[in-house]
Amino acid sequence: MKCFNHPIVDAVGICKSCQKGLCPGCAADQGRGLACKGRCEDDVRSIVALIDQNVRLSRTSASVLVSHRRTSTLAHGFALIMGLVFVVWGIVSPWQPFNFALIMGSLFALYGLVQLIRAARLVQPTRAREVGRPAT
Repeated sequence: MKCFNHPIVDAVGICKSCQKGLCPGCAADQGRGLACKGRCEDDVRSIVALIDQNVRLSRTSASVLVSHRRTSTLAHGFALIMGLVFVVWGIVSPWQPFNFALIMGSLFALYGLVQLIRAARLVQPTRAREVGRPAT
C-alpha cells in the first residue's frame, strides 16, 4: 500500500480516523493508533479515549443489564399476577353489568405476559473473557 499523500512512498500504517494509508512523514503516532499529521490527531485521540472508556465500563454495563433484566422480570411478573387476581375477582364477583375488575385484570395480565416475554428475550451480556479480553 502506498501513502495517500505521497503515491510513490510505501505506507507504514493506516489512519485510525479516515483509513488512509500513511508514510512515516505523514503519520502521527498516537500510542495506540496512527493519525494523519495535523488533520486527524484529535479524532484519533478521541477514538482511543472512547475505546478505553468502553473497555473500562464493560463490566459495569454488563451488571446494569443483568440488574435491569431481573428488575423487569419482577415488575412485570407482579403485573401478571395482579392481573390474574383481578380476573379471578371479576369472575367470582356478583356485579356483572360492567365488570371493571375482569377487564382491567385481563389488560394487566396481558401486559405482564407480553413484557415478561420481552424481558426473556433481552440479550445476555457477554463476558470479557469470552470476547478475548482479559477480565480486570
